[in-house]
Amino acid sequence: MGNNWFWKVQSRGTVPYIAMLRLRNVQLTGSIVRRLLSSEAAAPSGGDANVRVDKTALMKLRKQTGYSFVNCRKALIKFGPERLPEAIKYLKELADKEGWQKAAKLSSRQTTQGLVSVAADGNVAAICEVACETDFVARSEEFKKAVEEITSAVLKAAAAKKDAHSVADGQILTVPADLKETTIASGQCLEEAVAMTIGKLRENITVSRADMLIAKAGVTLKGHAHPRGKLWALFFMKLGSYCSFFT
Repeated sequence: MGNNWFWKVQSRGTVPYIAMLRLRNVQLTGSIVRRLLSSEAAAPSGGDANVRVDKTALMKLRKQTGYSFVNCRKALIKFGPERLPEAIKYLKELADKEGWQKAAKLSSRQTTQGLVSVAADGNVAAICEVACETDFVARSEEFKKAVEEITSAVLKAAAAKKDAHSVADGQILTVPADLKETTIASGQCLEEAVAMTIGKLRENITVSRADMLIAKAGVTLKGHAHPRGKLWALFFMKLGSYCSFFT
């Protein structure tokens, strides 16, 4: 997964490159990083403390769903280790219900941690900034997965819209993605996906930026998130003509 600051996914074939940069006590405004101070600690809640559950089943359910140990434990108490498919269905329904409730309840909390993600494919790219409350959640696999899904969805939307826009030679068009219309692979819109992630991770999560970038046909875009929390960069180049970048 890279080091403490930089995380990137590189797949073979046609799957685009995605780079993510961890933001530590910072908030991005364009390409400028300003330090902020924040501290928040989350304590696990109790409930059914004296009821024993199968530890192997608990770990399996946690790994398969990504939901909290508390809710996975509730599901196992309700259905037992022999009925994991029903427990998974219950957890998904619970996340759907709790996600919107949590999103509304936590919406006023500051989000000063998070990831900035860059993905590019041909002459289109996506730049997303997704923020959360704590460093612990920013480093979690569930949060990274959510950011990857959001970025992939924005990139896919950019590819679908690129022919609808006229772009001048040497220029890049920036179009904000609509969180209610842009969908992830499961079919959920980004707004719903963020709410479900809030329900899982129990922190306020905000998408401060979700931009589609479109260049003229024949131009290749490449993105990079720099280590140490200073900048992201997007390069655009045309064979035998020019190579430039902006941040």
